[in-house]
Amino acid sequence: MKIHFEKETLQAIYLDWIHNFRSTWRFAEHYGISLKEAWALIDICRRCHHKLLKEGRNESNDK
Repeated sequence: MKIHFEKETLQAIYLDWIHNFRSTWRFAEHYGISLKEAWALIDICRRCHHKLLKEGRNESNDK
């Protein structure tokens, strides 16, 4: 099954993990996914977050 998320949603999930969870295990439990799935989701969200930050810096430099 393929699920599509907006970039901002992925970023929000990553920031939720950073700010609101003390462990990946609790994150997985909260979202009802396995620990392996949680690590994969966090990795995808982290990459998206960093890409959005980089794009934001590039837009700032263009102005």
